Amino acid sequence: VGDIHRVKGTNLIPDLIRDVIRTHGSLRRFQILIDRVRFRDSLTVRVESIQPGNDRSKEQTLIDELRTVALVRPEIEVVPVGAIDENAPIVIDNRFRHVGTMPSAHQANWSLWESDH
Repeated sequence: VGDIHRVKGTNLIPDLIRDVIRTHGSLRRFQILIDRVRFRDSLTVRVESIQPGNDRSKEQTLIDELRTVALVRPEIEVVPVGAIDENAPIVIDNRFRHVGTMPSAHQANWSLWESDH
């Protein structure tokens, strides 16, 4: 996948996020959402789960694992399987949307990643 995004002063590598997601058998596709809130970068990882629910301990474990590889504390949004379209970009960077210079979203094909899962 290869895209590197600078978030909160550190390099965010989507492949590392993918590797963490893959260690959780109930998780599938994911999407990285980068935004700017009150002049600070924010990071949300939206992830599909075959067992969606409100399990804060599993979410906290995922947050901790992602923080270890990303060096940034992400928010987690758990969605049911199918909520993320297979043609959706893996990274959506909205930080520059309001300034008129939005970087292109990464258009990886999900079927390439899913073949390894």
